[in-house]
Order: sequence, then structure tokens, then C-alpha cells
Amino acid sequence: MRSWCPIVSLCGLTLGCAAPAAGTRFDVALRETGATCITTFEGRDLTNAELLEIARARVRKTPEAQVATKTVETPWRCVAGLIYTLQTAGFKKINFAALPSARR
Repeated sequence: MRSWCPIVSLCGLTLGCAAPAAGTRFDVALRETGATCITTFEGRDLTNAELLEIARARVRKTPEAQVATKTVETPWRCVAGLIYTLQTAGFKKINFAALPSARR
């Protein structure tokens, strides 16, 4: 039984590192203005190239991204384009949330 202790400890450490810690997700906001899809990160509107560069750097810290919109009526082309960019950057899990107006 004693020989299992190091293995159990190692498994515990591995499982603890598998999930991102709170606050380490890559959070971006998405909105449409006219016919333009706009992605915002930390209060700054980004071009697709800027988003890809930042996302590639962030994916090293966490495999999870969170996309928030202020409406459920965000066009699918905007949502799909952002998801594609985040997947291209390497994110394995992308959450999507349409926030109610009170959380804007």
C-alpha cells in the first residue's frame, strides 16, 4: 500500500493543474455595429490580426476562452468568425454567453 502514495500524490497534482484557475480564462466581448463585428479585450477594440496575436500569447496560460455579447441577436457570422479565430489561436474550449442588459 505504501508504494501507491507517490503515484496518488502525482495524480492529485496533475488533476489540480488540468483546470484553469479562476480568473485565468481569456475573456473577450463581441458586438456588432452596423455591418462590422467588433471584438473587445480589456476595454480595447481589436482587429482580427491583433486578436489572433493576443490570443496566441494567452492560450499558453489557459486553454479556455469566454466570449460575451450584450444581446442574443449577435449575428452568427460575428460569432462564428470569433470562434474560428480563437480556435486558430489554439483554444480548446470556448464558452459563449449572451449577457442580460443588467450585466453590461
